[in-house]
Amino acid sequence: MNNWIQRVAGAALAIAAVGGGFAPWPLAGDALRRDIAAQTGSLLGMRVEAQGRAVFSLLPLPHVKIVGFRAAGANGAVAIDAASLTYEARFLPLLGGRLELAGATVIAPKIVVDIDAALAAGAPTRAGSFDPAISRRGLSFVEIVDGELLLRRESTGVNERISSVNAAVDFGGSASPTTARGNAVWRGEAARVALWIGASAEGRTPVVATLQSPAASASLDGDVMADAFEGVARLQAASIAAVARLGGGFPGLEDIGGFTFSSPARITAKTIDFPGARVDFAGSRYNGALTFTLGAGRPKVSGTLAADSVDLTAFAALAQPLRDPAGGWSAAPLPRAALDAIDIDLRVSAAKANVGSFRASGVGVSILAAGGKLEASLAEASAYGGVFGGRATARQAGAGISTQVEGRVSNLDLGAALKAAGWPRRFSGTLSADLALDGEGVAIADIFAGLRGDAHLNLVDGDIDGLDIEGALRRVERRPATVLSDLRGGKTPFDIASASILFDKGIARIETARAAGPGARVGVSGSASLSSRRLSLRLLASAPSASPAAEAPGLGFDIAGPWDAPALTLDTLAPTGRSPAADPAAETGGAVQTRPPAGAALANP
Repeated sequence: MNNWIQRVAGAALAIAAVGGGFAPWPLAGDALRRDIAAQTGSLLGMRVEAQGRAVFSLLPLPHVKIVGFRAAGANGAVAIDAASLTYEARFLPLLGGRLELAGATVIAPKIVVDIDAALAAGAPTRAGSFDPAISRRGLSFVEIVDGELLLRRESTGVNERISSVNAAVDFGGSASPTTARGNAVWRGEAARVALWIGASAEGRTPVVATLQSPAASASLDGDVMADAFEGVARLQAASIAAVARLGGGFPGLEDIGGFTFSSPARITAKTIDFPGARVDFAGSRYNGALTFTLGAGRPKVSGTLAADSVDLTAFAALAQPLRDPAGGWSAAPLPRAALDAIDIDLRVSAAKANVGSFRASGVGVSILAAGGKLEASLAEASAYGGVFGGRATARQAGAGISTQVEGRVSNLDLGAALKAAGWPRRFSGTLSADLALDGEGVAIADIFAGLRGDAHLNLVDGDIDGLDIEGALRRVERRPATVLSDLRGGKTPFDIASASILFDKGIARIETARAAGPGARVGVSGSASLSSRRLSLRLLASAPSASPAAEAPGLGFDIAGPWDAPALTLDTLAPTGRSPAADPAAETGGAVQTRPPAGAALANP
């Protein structure tokens, strides 16, 4: 090799002497390409092929340029194709017949990383204790100009493109740290990265890595050893919605804000452990342990997090995507692919939790995801004298998603709970109930249109606020024309109320619904459409009687229209010989009906 280097050096000096040092000179192709390919392959630990011609220029600095460059790892984990590779050579060694490389510049490289192959080969562990072999061989810097990085993982369908990669690595030397800085664009988000690698000692190499972007910033600070990284990890995001957009987006996160994460960390080829995780998120602080598993198949996150107090108010925004701008159920396709993106085994608990002014204690939630199925369970929590819990599941089904919801509540002070939730306090009493629903569809609108299941409710020692049925019944025979004004305001107390509801094809049909109190008995029949969000109900009320056959004045109500603004229409029923509330499905029993005057319907009773 010395002979051709000496010839090149001599020719270069001669050219420089006549002012031609800037001109590129083609060199003996095969010998030079093979030699540089061998040196490059030794530096990278890869199989290298110099495809195009090689040229040499003396000025402004001696350098060798190879047009067309390809490199591939032996295990197929990494492949590089570049438009050109330029080596900068030191001038004085060149005069002595030695090609001593000072640095390399790679133009427009396309770097493909096969994550499955890298994990199978244990590539992260082989990064181990940093070996400054490149700096010992004389290469002091490497630059990448306008590169592209492709991350592929066939087992999980990952295919990510990182563009506009520009980076510079300074190897420093045996006693100096290696540093790297660069920038790139991923999913439209510009990011800057920096890396500092210190000198190895006792099998440990200090490393500091940082990433900054408008969406988030992250850092690792610790030591790399033969089989792992140990140190501290930090992550901060000013907006979780911006981070979610990088992952494909999720509506409803705009009001939740950002988060910070910090923990001791241990990273190996297949696991990332955070044994002391601390997460500050949505005004709450969680502490616990998390593990990410990166083996074959989908990645998995598992662990536990606990908080003293959790404010979930901002999470109410997650319900916004259920509705469309017109107020109906959304027809937008549900994110079916998200069910198969990652496996989850996570448990989150809080001593106290609130949504607005609604407060609960002893809240524990478990989230499980695997094989295209997501399940969230709420263990029994306490609120307003009662306990409640439930479970919701979603799984891939054909082109859509199949959902199941189960819920239960016992001994809940309904009036206090409604007031705390900011809802109209139309009912009070002690509530016990259970619910089981399932549906399937491509969109939320499809699921509600086909909803099936049942619900059972019992309410004791309560009242109906805003309707004085008892007072109206007392005066209906004497003053039928004033029934509407008699009905408005006041309360109707009851000792017990119960209902059984059947859901079928998006229609909630009342099987039985009764309420009985000291001054009135009420029966309800009819249905509600969950898909169109409309009511069609019939209420029959009578004064209590010692005998079902006794004569009793009665009232009939029709409640119909949209959920948000139903209209109540009133009938007055003459004595029929039996209480209409004794048979909720019965009509007027032949009684003479007295309709209120036009315009007498009550909206929003």
